[in-house]
Amino acid sequence: MSRFQLLSRRRGRILEALARSLITEEVLKKVSLEQAHFRERILFSLTHCSPQLRWSIFFALWILEWEPLLFRFRPFTGLSAAKRDRYVKKWGAGHSYIRYLLFRPLHAFIYAAYYSNHEISAKLGFVEPYDGRDVIREAGDAEGRAPDRAAGGDVAYATSRHDISNRASHSDAEDERETRRRQDPRRFGILDVPERDTEINVEVCVIGSGAGGAVAAKELAEKGHEVLILEEGGPFSLEHFKNLSTMERNTLIYRDGGMTTTIGVPMVLLPTGKGVGGTTIINSGTCFRTPKKVFDRWWNDFGLDLTPELMNPFFEKVESTLGVAPVADPVLGGNDRVLQGAAKKLGLHGGPLQRNAPDCQGSGVCIFGCPTGAKQSMERSYLPLAFKAGARLYPFCRVERLHRRPGRVYRIDARFFDPQTGQPRSRLIVYPQKTVVACGTLHSPLLLKRSRIGLQSGQLGKNLTIHPTAKMVGIFDEVIDGHRGVPQASQIADYEEEGMMFESVFFPPWLLATSIFQVQEKHAEIMRAYRRVGVYGFLVHDENRGRVVSGPGGRPIVFYNLGHREKELFVKGLKILARLFFSAGARKVYPTVRTIHEISSVEEMEKVESRQIRRRDLESAAFHPLGTCRMGMDPKRSVVDENLRVHGVENLWVADGSVFPTSLGVNPQITIMAFATRCAEGIHSA
Repeated sequence: MSRFQLLSRRRGRILEALARSLITEEVLKKVSLEQAHFRERILFSLTHCSPQLRWSIFFALWILEWEPLLFRFRPFTGLSAAKRDRYVKKWGAGHSYIRYLLFRPLHAFIYAAYYSNHEISAKLGFVEPYDGRDVIREAGDAEGRAPDRAAGGDVAYATSRHDISNRASHSDAEDERETRRRQDPRRFGILDVPERDTEINVEVCVIGSGAGGAVAAKELAEKGHEVLILEEGGPFSLEHFKNLSTMERNTLIYRDGGMTTTIGVPMVLLPTGKGVGGTTIINSGTCFRTPKKVFDRWWNDFGLDLTPELMNPFFEKVESTLGVAPVADPVLGGNDRVLQGAAKKLGLHGGPLQRNAPDCQGSGVCIFGCPTGAKQSMERSYLPLAFKAGARLYPFCRVERLHRRPGRVYRIDARFFDPQTGQPRSRLIVYPQKTVVACGTLHSPLLLKRSRIGLQSGQLGKNLTIHPTAKMVGIFDEVIDGHRGVPQASQIADYEEEGMMFESVFFPPWLLATSIFQVQEKHAEIMRAYRRVGVYGFLVHDENRGRVVSGPGGRPIVFYNLGHREKELFVKGLKILARLFFSAGARKVYPTVRTIHEISSVEEMEKVESRQIRRRDLESAAFHPLGTCRMGMDPKRSVVDENLRVHGVENLWVADGSVFPTSLGVNPQITIMAFATRCAEGIHSA
């Protein structure tokens, strides 16, 4: 789609008119839309979001422009500024859920475009860890293409070969590269994308390079197996994370720019990563072992003979490899110090989280890729070890289908694509002896469905849990500077048995702006107070179930409704957060409830009854999709067995979060890695 089609003159006028109402005149006096290069930033976001979201934005703009004709006989852009402000406030503060669904993506796009400008961020007190070039503006001038310096990767591509076990002679340049690879194996495991259609024979093919795929690949390669990894995303280097703004990195390393959402009540933001390293690139590094009560439930409900004692050696191996340790005091931010002090006053048991960042410098942007390399995400830890042991990886490679003869997968069809345009390029056919699917909870079931594998139980793509979250924002009199230090550094575990895990969180200005849904004046007040803002949240151990189906172009469509139990936990959690914030000295708090715009005291929040908050009133995000290829001993009720082998297929395993039959109640990356380690042992013995 051309630049004109994406952002026509009319769409641009509507967006600018809406932005002038949302951002408020007082804020725009400091930095105007033109100075913020607003249109270029909107174009950049539209270019990199999903087609479904793009068209929903266009439809919402159409409704916004022409609906006023029914009442005021003028389009939205023809109204006076005062009337537009009232109209926007009606959309934002009203109780219509349909209006909210239309309005919310527009709200996020506009605030992200404006507050991602580095001059505005600096005025608020946040300094981007990059060189200050306005690359989004440059990319917008180039019709939304990703900036040139975002091309390339963390490691140089190795020479591609038709059979990766072939050690035939190469050209002098190839020999030199091979010599350099042996000198520094971690930097030369990624293969060049072949120009022509390619066929490969390999012992083990691992599909996906995230928490499951990277671990399985490393363990198998170190056991002497020939391993090829196929990854849909591209590689990223420390240069990306040092030299690109958080907004640019968000566009590059999140699927659909981080704007994936569920369909249901409420609409839940469900961001996932896309790149060499998977979602580990964008998580906060938090490391929890699987709680014992979860193992007990798996035994009682699914007959899985798994215990903490059985899994402890695998957890210990993963934690040792990643250097897992509690957050050190020097990088514990002001957000955590203030709210942990309040937790102690209230008699709650808090403390630092365990993380896989042993040399953390507290840059505060973990969810956009660590700019110092301290966070041991897969591209910094397991993948280099896998490459050192001989594993190889093809990036920009989308697997289309697995082919099965009775009882075995014998062929994998994949296609390379252009990372800039998304257009297909050459084909790849892999003939594996063994295959590990590790595409993640949203994509693994879709691949198996396309391949007509794992259908006998009727559970493929079902049983989705997501750990829905809620947060509270508070304004203090004192400077908090929550953006300095680890953004997710502490926890409060007192309510874990009830199904809630409280954890800190903080964001750059543009992401904070998009994550709070408030009327214009309240929103502006929060943003002006950025350095005095505190944020804390919780995740819910959900028992409700969603499902994943294939949409246009094979993209996942996620259906999920919040259950009554989960809603009650949300209300209780928000009241606990209110007590925490006011005990810490907050003047005002803003819960993630679209019909409650400000709370000034604990008593005011306590008076809010559960029946006053409907599920559709809640604003939520989720980060841990699990369960769509669930594990179990009965092939009629599950997709994989306790060794993660697909029922009825002797050489196919699934090693990612999709295998867990229930939610965990804690951040899952260490559980995924421990199970992938155990899975690799089983594959080695098979």
